[in-house]
Amino acid sequence: MKQNKFPPGWDEERVQKVIDYYENQTEDEAVAEAEEAFRNESMNDQSDSQNDLSRVLEKIQEIVEISADGDYIFRGEPECYEQAPYYGKVSSNLYRALLFDSITTKDAEEYYVKTIEPHIAQFETEILKSAKTYLYETDNETISDFEILAQLQHYGCRTNLIDFTTDYLIALFFACDRSYHKDGRVILQKRESEDYQSETPSETIKRVESQKSVLIRSPKGFINPDVVVVIPKELKLSVLNYLDKYHDISTKKIYKDVHGFIKWLGGYFDPMLEYGKGVIYQNRANLEDNMQEKLKWYEKAYEHFTEALKLRSDFTEVYIHRGAILRDVGKLEHALKDFNTAIDIDPDCADSYNNRGMYYAKKGDTQEALKDFKIAIDLDSENADFYNSRGITYKDMEEVDLAIQDYSKAIELDPELPEAYNNLGVIYDEKGEHDKAIENYTKAIELRSCYANAYSNRGCAYLEKGDIYRANEDFFSVAILQSDYGKAFYYRGVACSLQKKWEEARANFTFANNMGIKIFDVFHNDYKSIKNFEKQSNVQLPEDLAAMLKQ
Repeated sequence: MKQNKFPPGWDEERVQKVIDYYENQTEDEAVAEAEEAFRNESMNDQSDSQNDLSRVLEKIQEIVEISADGDYIFRGEPECYEQAPYYGKVSSNLYRALLFDSITTKDAEEYYVKTIEPHIAQFETEILKSAKTYLYETDNETISDFEILAQLQHYGCRTNLIDFTTDYLIALFFACDRSYHKDGRVILQKRESEDYQSETPSETIKRVESQKSVLIRSPKGFINPDVVVVIPKELKLSVLNYLDKYHDISTKKIYKDVHGFIKWLGGYFDPMLEYGKGVIYQNRANLEDNMQEKLKWYEKAYEHFTEALKLRSDFTEVYIHRGAILRDVGKLEHALKDFNTAIDIDPDCADSYNNRGMYYAKKGDTQEALKDFKIAIDLDSENADFYNSRGITYKDMEEVDLAIQDYSKAIELDPELPEAYNNLGVIYDEKGEHDKAIENYTKAIELRSCYANAYSNRGCAYLEKGDIYRANEDFFSVAILQSDYGKAFYYRGVACSLQKKWEEARANFTFANNMGIKIFDVFHNDYKSIKNFEKQSNVQLPEDLAAMLKQ
């Protein structure tokens, strides 16, 4: 085996595992043996597939091989910054503050560098002078200028220091954290150079330990990178998942102090606000049975979810909620993209699979739907919604007993889930057990008084039982709750016909017809023919009403 020399501070055992993986093992052996995480069988079906893991490890191997024979430190950046005004340079935040976007040519950039360098030195001198006066006694010589600047940068001040780390995996984290639509980069820099000085800050700065920090200070305000390893944008989420799962490297671990937490919270709180607003609007939409009103609230929710993703593009829950909106309004392929992204980010989020299962069910792909519902239930077996979702698919497949089993399990887990009662009522209705159906519809209405679909279903059950008065009451409730639900007016027309209220029947049939309901199709689906209806109900329809219900 090739002998490798590792830079100081590296975890040689961890690096050697990566090298051994590529030099001595087949892909199948690597899945079983390279690292403990590879033993997780679910990785074969999720975004951390063997292919993704191999690509991540290839990048790690690339860094390892480049830096094996040198004393390198590392920096990760979420973008490559090849264009003006940076031209690929690695710069301090003080240098960046003095840059103008108008530097668009190399000549202009070179001229500007000559003018900016003295300003860098002047600013740094003023910063140090003010800090010593404000924070330290002027005769205190126990703390160096470098240490003062390191502390100031730690607290958010613009300085001429550039953050590096001795751990390439931490650099890899920073290369992938943010700017998910752009390639990132890991910079490998020689620790020693005539162009800059490097120093490890005091451990009194807590983040030094978690980030294994080294700071570079260049008179120019920037350095030219020795080596750059590009991290493709499509690989970033897989890298972050890998680092979090198998090396315990994540945002919460990296920023392990109060000031780091506040910085992290700033990037966390704003997208959370947008997410919260989106959920409020989405819930408001879900209370609407009027489609026009529902779409209005969905549009507002969609806007806030999209804004949240601009602020934090790895926000799993936002992709799930936005995908649900897209699915419910019929933009199925866009919905699938959001659900897949949510699963890519967090393969253990059960809700992602449940929602994607509902997408597959809506597409008619019941087998894929059942696969996703099973994964969701395996991940969270106490979630009533997952059983309810699977029950709907079983019902569509005419697996009635399995549907009843899932609806009943959903009610057992959440006795206040109105959808499960309504869905169970539909099953009993189709089995001809109308009393059981009405009992379940009534429970759904008690839990949600504005549940138009449950009123409509109960009204139909009352019609089947011959309780015309109660049926008409329920259809009237539907018309009030959901004025654009044409079928409610059709069924009111049927109820009025059974009561021989001919004028009201004509008015309701006409209204349903004007709302786009093909009343002939619905009527013949229910009763097959005028003759059959009249025989069942012992009611003879006037000629004009009979004509309305003929093709």
